[in-house]
Amino acid sequence: MYSHGIVAIALCEAYALTREKTLREPAQRAINYIAYAQDPKGGGWRYKVHEAGDTSSSGWQLAAFQAAHAAGLSVPTATASKFSRFLNTVQTGGGARYLYKSGGSNNNLGNIGFYCRIHLGWKKDHPSLIKGAKIITSKGPAKGPAKGSFYHNYYSTQLLYHLGGDDWKKWNEKLRPLLVTQQATAGHAAGSWYSGGGESIANHGGRLYCTVMAALTLQTPYRYERLYQ
Repeated sequence: MYSHGIVAIALCEAYALTREKTLREPAQRAINYIAYAQDPKGGGWRYKVHEAGDTSSSGWQLAAFQAAHAAGLSVPTATASKFSRFLNTVQTGGGARYLYKSGGSNNNLGNIGFYCRIHLGWKKDHPSLIKGAKIITSKGPAKGPAKGSFYHNYYSTQLLYHLGGDDWKKWNEKLRPLLVTQQATAGHAAGSWYSGGGESIANHGGRLYCTVMAALTLQTPYRYERLYQ
């Protein structure tokens, strides 16, 4: 479902940008499959169809729905309400922090939880959202190599861009130069990023994963201005 959600985003955004007719049906079918695969009881998504969800995998599925909206495709309304119930089961502190899974112990997925809440209707002045954003900006971007540094920076950037204001400005002023200085400049790796194996996801995805996440993070403002406004 991770791969499917990300591919669905790409299909929907490609259709939104080009209006290429041959992309509409595959994009809509990708969204339909996400709706079908949702856990009917808990409302989230994980690795397999109807599996009890986790916050990380679910975030990509919601992003696919946002891309579908931007493309003028159909998204079942019941899917969003079910997912809101899932978020209620993984939140702590009244929605100020979010667990990886219901009953789990990882309490560091607030950036994904807040990103989802914004797209599901939370206003920018929601107290839990403001509190969470302040925590993220006070710590600043993850410098790595560290566990989840590219992943953390990607979702924090999505969240803070949508919030705008001083929090976004402060974050972006730290993030952009950090990523630019981390980019390789010599040899076969020139132009790419790699955490050196310091984060577990990078051990699986390697230089390609790190490069894609860094590029997606840097392009956030331009992508949303072009597609989502």
